[in-house]
Amino acid sequence: MAPFPVLSSGQTPDKPKTFVSVDLSTTPIPTGDYQLAMILVNPGGDALNIGDWYNGFSGLISATTFKFKSQCDPIDTNCDGMIDVTGIVVFPSSVTPSAGGATTITVGNGETPYTIVSGDISIATVSDSTLPDDGTFIITGVANGSTTVTITDYGGNSATVDVLVTDTLPVTVNPVQASILVSETTNIAISGGVGGFTASSNDNTVTSVSLSGNTAIITGVADGMSTITISDNNGESVNVDVTVQ
Repeated sequence: MAPFPVLSSGQTPDKPKTFVSVDLSTTPIPTGDYQLAMILVNPGGDALNIGDWYNGFSGLISATTFKFKSQCDPIDTNCDGMIDVTGIVVFPSSVTPSAGGATTITVGNGETPYTIVSGDISIATVSDSTLPDDGTFIITGVANGSTTVTITDYGGNSATVDVLVTDTLPVTVNPVQASILVSETTNIAISGGVGGFTASSNDNTVTSVSLSGNTAIITGVADGMSTITISDNNGESVNVDVTVQ
C-alpha cells in the first residue's frame, strides 16, 4: 500500500495542514478499530477528516491491510468513521541465512493460532509448525536456494517470508590426520557443509567408521593406512588420513 498523509495532532482542516507520511507497508499497527486524523482522497483533492487520531503508527515492519468499518462522505471533512486494521504482521519479511544459520521471525496481528510451513524443507526449515499465540519462530537455512515460508492464521489470512540461503560453508574436519592403535577409537569433528553427513573408509580391513551427529568415530581394525571420506548432503567431501599401528 502506498504512503498516505495523516493530519498531525492538533491540526484541523481549516488550518494550515502539516501532513505526516505513513507507509502502511512498512509501519503497521495492532489489530483493532482506529480513528484516522486525515486521509487525502487524491493528490490535490478533497481531504477526509475522521476524528483526531494520531500517534498509533508504530510496531513491526510488514504489510497490513486497512478497511473501512463504516462509510464516510469524501467531501464531508467533519464526519466520523472507523476502520478495522487486519492482516498478519511478520518481521522480517525476507531473510538470507547461510546454510546452518538461523533467523528469528516475529508473528502477530492475526487470529491465533498460526500454522507455519516451509515451501521447501531441503532449503530451509522452521522451528515450529504452529504458534498458539503471537510470538516468534526460527527459520534455519539448510542448503543454497530460495523458498517461501507461509504463515496462516486461524481465519485463513496469510503472510510470507522470502528465504534465500547462500554462502554455504565448506565441509571441514578436525583433525585431518590421525594415528591410532588397533581397537582404539578417535573422534573427528565435522563442521560446515550441509547436514546429512556420511562417512566411509577406503579399507575396512584397516579402519571402520561411524557417525554420531557431527562427529565421525574411527576405530582401528588392523595395522595399516586408510582414508576416511566424509561427505555432506550436497556431495561435498573431505578426507581424513589414518594410520593404525
